[in-house]
Amino acid sequence: MQCCIKLKAMKYYILIVTFIIFSISCNSEQNTDKSQSPKHKYYGIEKAKVKYSTDLMGVQSESVLYFKDYGNLKITDSKAAYMGHESHSRQFTKDGYLYILDMNNKSGSKMPPPQASDSVLNIENIDFDNIPQKIRTKYEINKTGTENILGKECTIYSMKIRNTAHRVISVWKNIPMRIEFIDEGIHIKTEAVELQESPDLPDSMFEVPSNFEIKEFNPAQDTSNINKS
Repeated sequence: MQCCIKLKAMKYYILIVTFIIFSISCNSEQNTDKSQSPKHKYYGIEKAKVKYSTDLMGVQSESVLYFKDYGNLKITDSKAAYMGHESHSRQFTKDGYLYILDMNNKSGSKMPPPQASDSVLNIENIDFDNIPQKIRTKYEINKTGTENILGKECTIYSMKIRNTAHRVISVWKNIPMRIEFIDEGIHIKTEAVELQESPDLPDSMFEVPSNFEIKEFNPAQDTSNINKS
């Protein structure tokens, strides 16, 4: 039973890290009809592949961020192994939906992406060059210095989510290069270990495989059902 609990906890926190990597620099423009609004430059370079290593209290995992068109197309691919269990997930947005795929079971879910706001859920949805003062004040977001990661000079930001939780994020051209998440004794550190600029990224990477079973998920409805149970 204890092993199952630890496995579920590991999957949960890996999902948190994946979401942070994926959502940094997103804003409400991602949730609009791109045919009616100009494309936004979420990152400072046109396309890249960034490989990350995550240490979740001694459990190692890896993830890869792929993006093109300055982040208008992007996916995060994550793999982890713990006590003989292996997970492989992929996350991306397409046609106004957020997709989370289980690559091992050839299944997945789609849901409306979280709306950009000043809520805790979306605190990672930040363009670090243009942080609104309201958000900066509420979450005590501050520049704390610089550091060199993979030959890139990164700006370090600290933010306080609540009394027990805070994050440290280092970014280069709005790309997350290091993320530390600390909350009530839980310490997750994710750092870029490989950066490839201008890789060949075919459009097929950003599609749902035809043999996958996708179910639609409504966060508001599911939360309501959970509260009733």
